[in-house]
Amino acid sequence: MSSRLTRAVKALATGSLLFLVVPALAIMLLWRGRCEETILEERASPDARFTAQTAQKNCGASQPVATLVRVLEQEGGKSSVSDNLLLIEGPTQEVQTSWADAATVAIAVPRGSKVVYRRHQWNGLKATFAER
Repeated sequence: MSSRLTRAVKALATGSLLFLVVPALAIMLLWRGRCEETILEERASPDARFTAQTAQKNCGASQPVATLVRVLEQEGGKSSVSDNLLLIEGPTQEVQTSWADAATVAIAVPRGSKVVYRRHQWNGLKATFAER
C-alpha cells in the first residue's frame, strides 16, 4: 500500500472516530449535572463515625426517579461517600434508617418496592434490610 493511501486511510479513520467521539463527549458534558438530588434524611451512627443519608435522585424524563441510601464516613475531619447501600426505582419517602449499633445500619423499605441494588457491607459497616 502506498504511503499516500496509508495516510488517507489513517486520516479517514481518525476523522470517523472524531465524528463519533466528539458529539458523544459533548452530550455527556452537557447532560452531566442535570440530575437533581434531594436529601430526605440523615442519621448519625451512635459513635458519629458514619452518617446514613437517604436521598431522592431525579434525572428527568430519560430515567425513573430513584431513592437511595448511602453512608458517609467521617475521618480526619473529612467525609467520604460509600457506594450506595440501597437503590430503589421510584420515588418514596418511606425508606427508614436506624442504627442497631455503631457498625450496623438497619434499612427498612416499603413492601413491594422495586429494589435495584443492595449492598450488605462497606468499610467495616454492615447493612441489614427489611420490608415493612
